[in-house]
Amino acid sequence: MNVHPEDHFFDTNIRNISKFLSLNGFQVKDIRITGIHPERFFSIFGIKKVGNYLNRFYSSIANVFHLGDTFEVYAVKK
Repeated sequence: MNVHPEDHFFDTNIRNISKFLSLNGFQVKDIRITGIHPERFFSIFGIKKVGNYLNRFYSSIANVFHLGDTFEVYAVKK
């Protein structure tokens, strides 16, 4: 199942983008989790509609473990 938003050119994660930036001469200064989209996570399991209970559960777990599917990376050229 494809959960890739149509307006995104590629998907990545914090580890991969940090490594890419480092290999290209940047130093990561800060990473901020900016969004959680439960519908993307649950769609992997065939759940098309995320109710309030699942949304709150997913958001609570994500907040405790500093997880999210949208993030900002701030880096400077070395």
